[in-house]
Order: sequence, then structure tokens, then C-alpha cells
Amino acid sequence: MKMKMEEIKILIEKFLDGETTLAEETTLYRFFQSGQVPSELRPYRMMFNDYAELPSCNTNRDVKREPRRIDYRHRNHWLRIVVAASLLLLMGTFVGFYLHREQMVAQTYAGSYMIVDGKRIDNWQKIKPKVKATLKEADKIERKVESEYVINEAEGEVLENITDPQQRAELENLLKGV
Repeated sequence: MKMKMEEIKILIEKFLDGETTLAEETTLYRFFQSGQVPSELRPYRMMFNDYAELPSCNTNRDVKREPRRIDYRHRNHWLRIVVAASLLLLMGTFVGFYLHREQMVAQTYAGSYMIVDGKRIDNWQKIKPKVKATLKEADKIERKVESEYVINEAEGEVLENITDPQQRAELENLLKGV
């Protein structure tokens, strides 16, 4: 059962790629069980000897079979499960965050109410759109006030730096729109 080193290396590559037949695997098992394993192949010895010990590996039979193939359907099945679980976890996180945020807003405005047509409405779900609109309008007013403040500050600085009283008065009139 002496084989050339190159043939053994080719069989090892085929084995690692899952492309060997049962007969080729048996050849490899017998080779590594022999005492004539070159030093460069000794790292494989324990692996092939372990495989040879498995009950499904009968080294006394030379039954031909198709090369082993990786069942990608099985792998894809698990991939789909992992992706689905990840999506569910992500969606759950977003829903939980949204509900938590809604609860925090509701707590912030707890006790808020509106008077509509003489009736008090304190149901948060009913007044929420009005509260949001009011807050949006308040932000708009705040931005306008801030921009007017910046403009007034800039005008004041420009006027302070003009030393000629006549030019200063003309510029003040121009800024006032007179």
C-alpha cells in the first residue's frame, strides 16, 4: 500500500474539500495508521486516526460512494432563522423604545388638559396632536426671537463703533426704516 507522497497530498486536499469517496477515505485512514507517515504529514495523523475510529468508518470495506457534499439547504435554513431572529430582536427594540418614549412624554405632560367648547379634555391621546403643534409653534417663536436678538446685538455693535454722530444718526434711521 505504498503510495506516492503527491497522491496522498491530493487525497488530503480532496478530503478537506469534502470530495473524497469512501474508498479514498479508507486509503487515507490506512495510510495514517501505518508507521510510514512522513514528518510533513504527521500533523494530519491524529485527525485521520480519529476518523478511522468512528463507527461509520469501516476501513475493511471498499464501498464506493459519491463525494461528500455540503448541504447548503441546511446551512441556509439556519441562516434564515438567525436573520429572522435578528430582525425580530431589532423590531422589538425599536417598538420598545417607541413605547418607552411615548410613556416618558405622557409622564411629562401628565395632568395636562385642554378646554374645548367648554369641556375639559385630559385624555393624552386626544390632546397629544395639539400639544405637539403648540411645542412646534413655541420652537418657531423661540428661533425668531433668537435671530432678532442676534440682529439687534450686531446692529448695536456696529453703531457703537461709529464715532461720527451724524453718520451714527443716519445709520440708526436707516436701520429703523425711517
